Amino acid sequence: MPWAAPRVCSAPGCNVPTRSDRCAQHPRRDDRPSSSVRGYGSRDWRSRRAAVLRRDPICCECNAAPSTTAAHIVARSAGGDDSLFNLRGLCTSCHSRETSARDRGFGNPRGR
Repeated sequence: MPWAAPRVCSAPGCNVPTRSDRCAQHPRRDDRPSSSVRGYGSRDWRSRRAAVLRRDPICCECNAAPSTTAAHIVARSAGGDDSLFNLRGLCTSCHSRETSARDRGFGNPRGR
């Protein structure tokens, strides 16, 4: 079977051709714990997620796409818990937009 054509390393600013996602100089750092270690692999979480997706079949943010994710209103890292009152159904697009904004610090009140 023929090899795929080389492409450019996905590390910012690197133009080295590679046959995988990253070149040898820029290996992908995967220091994030697995979802099970972070608490999303338990039977309790799976049943809560299913309950949220039944309660919110349409995304609570855009009101257009089907919900695929049970998202925290107040993040665990900010003191939120896994109660059904702190969870809402979001589509993948809205959840990605919400978590990337939170993780990069956008939308935080001034002085924080």
